[in-house]
Amino acid sequence: MKKLLTFLLIYLPVYLFSQNLVINPSFENHTSCPDQINQVDYATGWKSWGVTPDYFNACANTTAPNFGVPLNNRAFQPARTGVAYMGLFTYTVFLPNQREFIGGQLSSLLIPGQLYYISFWVNHVENSVLLKATDGIGLKFSTVDHNYFAEPDTANDAPHVFANTIITDTVNWVQVHGTFLADSAYSFFGLGNYFGDSLTTVIQMGSGNSNYAYYFIDDVCISTDHTVCGVPLSAGSVKQNDLSFQISPQPADENINVSFKKLIDSGMLVIKNLSGQMLLMEEFKNRWKLQVNTSTLPAGVYVAECMADGKIFRSKLIVSR
Repeated sequence: MKKLLTFLLIYLPVYLFSQNLVINPSFENHTSCPDQINQVDYATGWKSWGVTPDYFNACANTTAPNFGVPLNNRAFQPARTGVAYMGLFTYTVFLPNQREFIGGQLSSLLIPGQLYYISFWVNHVENSVLLKATDGIGLKFSTVDHNYFAEPDTANDAPHVFANTIITDTVNWVQVHGTFLADSAYSFFGLGNYFGDSLTTVIQMGSGNSNYAYYFIDDVCISTDHTVCGVPLSAGSVKQNDLSFQISPQPADENINVSFKKLIDSGMLVIKNLSGQMLLMEEFKNRWKLQVNTSTLPAGVYVAECMADGKIFRSKLIVSR
């Protein structure tokens, strides 16, 4: 008994720490079977963060087959795991930058400075009104629990992990994965296309025209252990001291100079406060160096993110006045 207790005290915290922080990651656990749009909250631990995303579950096959699995009013698609998944549009022609988002609360807060592995699986839906496809679908951490009605999330161009290629596979599930070096004690996360229309690549599939790009989502994972999420170890090679850009001076005053380790064909520099709110954004092309005016920022500590080559690199920014 004493040996067992010792084992639990030593290894159980490590085991728990390395597990998936996403509650109900494949949407199997539910309080009710879906029978119409915008019932994401029927899946335990999930809710709509924007517009009216959809919940699909095989429990609805008889009572509400439009929201069943594998056949529903969107497509015929078996779940990657179990008998349930979510669906949302990543682009629409009707309103600029309008997106659907789903979100959830983490089982424990992220630890600043800790590297996390992120993975989720998507499948492109293609039918008569869903013939468009996009890049950009991703995951964003947040300190705010958004609500689709009172406080919806927005396409603010700041996902932490995202697909940098257009996903068009309508048969197989495609993994989107990456790493995130936590810069705050985030407690929530959202899924969807967080890039605005000007930064989203949209293509038309098939003949004719359509109004939406739509994707199914399954098996969402966030963990400190790459094996839990099935993320290649190479995807976690970004370290805090291995950034692709440097900022000077530190502390900053009126301006900062950003120097890159290589020529960046096309990129974006974003400065956020520690709550994740974007304060400044600068797009650039064919640059080794970049100067950004920070005179509007109050004195304090910020996070600078450089998005380039399908990756996001981060650095601390200190502003003094």
